[in-house]
Amino acid sequence: MIATFLSILRRALAAMSTLLLVTAIACLVWLYAVQQNVRDQELPGLSLRFGSDDQRRDYLITTEMPSKTGVSFRVSNSQFDLIRQNIKSGGGSVVIPLNIDPQEKRPIFDILVNVKDSLQATAFKDAGATNLKTPEVGETIKVTAERMVTVDLPLEEHHDPIRIPQPPTLGVSHVKVRLPARLAAKLAGTKALADIDNIKNLGAATPGLPFTGNVDIKIPALAAECATEAMRDQNHITLEPAMASVTLTPEKTTAEYKVAPLTINISAPAALLEKWNFEIRGDGKNFLSDLILVGSREAIEAVAANEKGTDKKPKSVWAAVRVTLEDTDKDHMPPNGDLEKEVEIILPPGASRVKPEILPKVTVHATRRNAN
Repeated sequence: MIATFLSILRRALAAMSTLLLVTAIACLVWLYAVQQNVRDQELPGLSLRFGSDDQRRDYLITTEMPSKTGVSFRVSNSQFDLIRQNIKSGGGSVVIPLNIDPQEKRPIFDILVNVKDSLQATAFKDAGATNLKTPEVGETIKVTAERMVTVDLPLEEHHDPIRIPQPPTLGVSHVKVRLPARLAAKLAGTKALADIDNIKNLGAATPGLPFTGNVDIKIPALAAECATEAMRDQNHITLEPAMASVTLTPEKTTAEYKVAPLTINISAPAALLEKWNFEIRGDGKNFLSDLILVGSREAIEAVAANEKGTDKKPKSVWAAVRVTLEDTDKDHMPPNGDLEKEVEIILPPGASRVKPEILPKVTVHATRRNAN
């Protein structure tokens, strides 16, 4: 029985030795194959993003290097796939954290970054890549970090009390301004502005009824830096919110005005006036009364000022009848010389006639001048 056990043991040890030998040979073959697959690789147009998400929240990070650069290195095929997967998981770019002291107080400073070491510590980590090169940017890159700050500004509004007699209500009372620290001093003691006169879609409002719209928020203290949206982006200034909701009740935008009685003038070509005399017949017929105009508030206010003579301008509202050469032609001139002519009203822009609905006609009597 002991002899049988020893025989079985010997056969088992022999089989195990064979298995270990086969495994060792297989590992050597695998290692050889891997070594043979190591080759020069290249990643053209690799995007490098300096600064972690937290660092980019606290600092404006810029560099003079191109936004993309080529990287060459030596690595096995399998590890090359690992590198590409690391880059893909990073959103297609390599994030390179910066060595910034948490106690850093300077508003702006430079950091020298070793690109090779940074790549080995990020996307190329554990890949065993060798001979890593970035010929387009060199080994060291200067990165500038500028501290970003947030300033809380009170929001005030400005509006035309004539157009909007009741004070409007703003949806927010403060604005957060995100900007480089070097510009923050300009905001000391200032306020943000909501210019209600530039409210969007005010034309859709019904005069006399509440209306809610949006208005752009401006920072008067940064007028030069925020003159246009492009300049604001260029100076890395953001507003939260950038617009404010406004509730207001617009005043009626039109007004009526009763014009004082107008003298009806006779308008005729100079050639006719040399040969003819014209006059309006009938007591009081040479005046137009009860003329009521309607128009924008600005236009009606201008008419009133012109009628009172306070604007020092020529009359802006006229009543007239026009006599033409055809009227005095022998085929058109009545025997008694009386022409029936409709009164015309000459109005300034922005004003129109409400009353009378139908303009009256007057009798213009024509008599020939004596030829001497």
